[in-house]
Formats: sequence, structure tokens, C-alpha cells
Amino acid sequence: MDKNKENRLNKDIKIDKPLFLGSIILLLAVSIPIIMNPEAAMEVVNSINAVITKYFGNWYVWFAFFALIVAIWFIFGKYGNIKLGDPDTKPEYSTFSWIAMLFCGGLGGTLIYWGFIEWIYYFQDPPLHYEAGTWAAAELSAALGPYHWAFMSSAIYIIGAAACGYMIYVRKINVFRISEACRGAFGDKVDGILGRIIDIGFIFGLVGGSATAFSAGTPLITALFSQLTGIPDNNTLKVVTLVVIAAIFACTSYLGVSKGLKFVSDWNIRITIAVLIAIMLLGAGGLVFTLDMTTTAVGIIAQNFIQLNSWMDPGNVTNNYPESWSVYMWSYSTVYAPFYGLFYARISKGRTIKQMILGTVGSLSVGCIFVFLILSSFGINLHMTGGMDLIASINEVGGAYTIISMIDTLPAAGVFKAAILLVMVAFVVTTYDATSGVLASVSQTRVDEAGESKRWLRLVWAAGLVALPTGFILAGSPLTAIQTIVIICALPCTFVCIALVKSFIGMVKQDEKDGKFSLKTGWYNENGLTKEQKGE
Repeated sequence: MDKNKENRLNKDIKIDKPLFLGSIILLLAVSIPIIMNPEAAMEVVNSINAVITKYFGNWYVWFAFFALIVAIWFIFGKYGNIKLGDPDTKPEYSTFSWIAMLFCGGLGGTLIYWGFIEWIYYFQDPPLHYEAGTWAAAELSAALGPYHWAFMSSAIYIIGAAACGYMIYVRKINVFRISEACRGAFGDKVDGILGRIIDIGFIFGLVGGSATAFSAGTPLITALFSQLTGIPDNNTLKVVTLVVIAAIFACTSYLGVSKGLKFVSDWNIRITIAVLIAIMLLGAGGLVFTLDMTTTAVGIIAQNFIQLNSWMDPGNVTNNYPESWSVYMWSYSTVYAPFYGLFYARISKGRTIKQMILGTVGSLSVGCIFVFLILSSFGINLHMTGGMDLIASINEVGGAYTIISMIDTLPAAGVFKAAILLVMVAFVVTTYDATSGVLASVSQTRVDEAGESKRWLRLVWAAGLVALPTGFILAGSPLTAIQTIVIICALPCTFVCIALVKSFIGMVKQDEKDGKFSLKTGWYNENGLTKEQKGE
């Protein structure tokens, strides 16, 4: 395209003010009452959440099964061979960088945080009638972390990516929104109030959901920094940490995906792998114990896969295990699914839908198993051999400082603390980078020819993502309230995800019927396929 023409087109890109302002107003309308009266807000929010998880918990479980079946169908069915782009389009990123961004752009520091300690909660209150505090419970606990974070969650994450990828790279529509990706299901209704509701709900869920990444990742970051520098770990340090992280990801977001997110993700994956291997070799139990526990955990997952997902504790023998873990994880994944659909599709240009789904589900699952089983094995060996009472520690000092106590058992603990601090910061930066980029793209009437949003708008959203948790910290209000509200939003979000699946199939069938797309050749032509493009 002529450079002057491209510049003129880019100047025509405008901010969708009703969508942008509507999202901000909704966020303020929800956040301000919580900050002003947190106790009353928590009571109302928790009551609503309790009703939803009690009466719709089964729905989330079946939706997770649905997502997994859809992923398998897309991989092995005829739609899996559709390339995101023209048949001769090459992948935009190398396989290593692509996987690094898949992993770093979404999961973030929460994976490292929970990898260390999530098994402790299962160990004390195991499902499937296991006896708490036994070796059998420890083995099951090692399996439950990767089970929750791997295959099922990643299948939910990817459920909307096919519709988003087809919209962006096959139809070449430069409107980067979930409502637009739903056009194949709802038709022109997405241009009206229904589309506004979908997009405003998407922005609200994504901004509010970012508080989850903050609440798990940032306390460990500040605790590690405090340990290394001697600076008191208080709200001031938390706010300063947020501002510093915001400055870093504002820079990477300003640079865009190729120069910012890709660069940080590449290096973060390398450092993370090195740190995990070192913990596996030098931590309690060492290599042999970790391999034994990994083999055992993978066997438990394979043997009990369906039962683990469908067990709803009808006899109430646990302390709300299904609602606290399985239902929570599937609802949490569902809230993020539209975001991941857009983000994963955005970085998968030149790959087929089969490759995108296999790459996402495969790499995220392998990565989660790798992280969880190394860190869980480390903790389990420490606890079960009497090296440290981790249950007492987590009850007394919380998760972040329990993790630090575990790190202190390693040789050269200071080096490990510095390395894990670096990894945690990088994970939070990449997660917020990807989030601010998607939010900026959704807030515009369209993206530019390179698929990028306006740089200044990415900076605005970078600041906005930090402003929400900072306001809660300064007001002394719990972030758990906004997190719970976001999880409540997962219920309508399941129907949006189902609509995205229907939309993708509808778009492909309609384009074939109109003579614009050929499943046989992979060509799309808005003006109608030529004989050559039809393969005739």
C-alpha cells in the first residue's frame, strides 16, 4: 500500500467514545461503592457468588467439557486446516517466540505463585474421598494443580480464537472486537445494543480480572524485593512496585508486539526454564523425587480425568472443594477466554487453526505441568520429610512469605530470590502488556494496517490497569470483591463463548455459500473467488 495512503487511513482511526467511556463508567460505578463500603459490598458480592456457584456449578463443569470437545473437533475436523491468512501466508513469529508469547502473555506470575503452594490447600482438603495429610493425598495434590491449569483451562482459553482469527486474517476485518467476532451468530445485531453490551462487558471483565494477576503476583514481588533490599513490605512499596511495573510495560506496550512483548517473552521463558531446572536439581528431593512425583501425578490425571472434572461432592465431604477450585478455575478461565481468543489469534497469523489450538493447548499444558510439578514436588518433599511445616507457615505468614521460606532452603538462596523476582516482574509485565494492547485495539473504531492500536491509547490503558488496584490499596479495600464480581460475570460469558463457536462455523458456511471462501484451497476473496482460487 502507498505510504501516504496508509498514513491517511491511520489518521482516520478514531476512539470509540461510547464504548471507551461506557466501560470506564461501569468500572467506576462498581469500584467506588466497594472502596467506600467494603464490608457491605463483600457481603452482597459473596451472597450472589454463593448462589451462582451453588446452582450453576454444574453448568461450568459441562461448559468445560464442551470447550474440550470443541478444541478436539477443530483439531481433527475439516475446519482445522483453515489458515489464518492466505494459503501462502507465512507465520509472523518463530515457533519459539510464538510459544513464549502464548505462555507469557496470559498466565503471568500467578502460575509461579500457585505452583509453589496450591498443593497445600488440596493436601488439607482433598477431593475423591482421599484422606487428608497422607502420602496418597500428597500425590493427588501434586496432580490437581496441573490438572486445573493445563488441558481444561487452555481448552476454555482457546474456544473463541477460531472466530477471532478467521475474522482478522481470513476476512481481513480490522475491527478488533469480540462483538464483531460474534457476527456469524448474531448478524447485524452486533452493530446495536447487543454489541455494546458484549464489548463493555469484555472490557470490564478484562480490567477487573487483571486484579487477580495483581493480587497473586505483586505480593510475592514486593516480599522478594523487601527481602533482598531490607525495605519494609507495606502498601507504599506495593504502590511503588505497581508504578514501576506500569512504567516497564508501558514501554513494551508502546513498542508493540514485535519489539516489546516478543522480546520480553523470549528472555523470560529462557530464564524461567533455567530457574526451574535449578530448583529441580538443588531443591528438596532433587531430580529423582521430582521425576517420580511427575510420573505419578500424570498417571493420576490420566486415570481420573473425567471424574476429577465431574466430581461435585454431593455428600459435602469436603470444605466446598468443587466451588473453591474446579468451578472457580473454569469460571476464571471463561472470563479470560474472549481476551485470549483475540490475543492468541492476533499472534497466530500464518498458522492453521489446528496449529493454533494444538500449540496453545499443548504448550500451555506442558508448561503448566513443568512449573507445577517441579515446584509442588519441591514443597511436598520439604513438608512430608519434616524439613518444614508448610501448613503452619501458610496459616501464620501467608503464601508469599511461605514461598520465601521455601526458597531459603536452597543453596545460594539470594540468587534464587533475585532470579524469581526477575521472572515474576517479567510475567506481570508481559501479561499487562498483552492486556493493554488488546484493550486499546477494542477501544478504537478499527486497528491500523499492521493490526496495531494507537500508541498513546495503549499507554492510557497501561495507566488504567494500574489505577484500579492502586485505588483499592490506598483505600484499604479488598481486591477480592472486584475479583468475585468478575467471576460472577463468567456466567453470561459462557454464552458469549458458545456464540463465538457458532459464529465461526456460521461465517465459514456463509462465505462458502456466497462463493467468497473455499475450504479446499483456503482462499478468501471478498469480491468472489476466481476459478484459480477455487482450484478449478
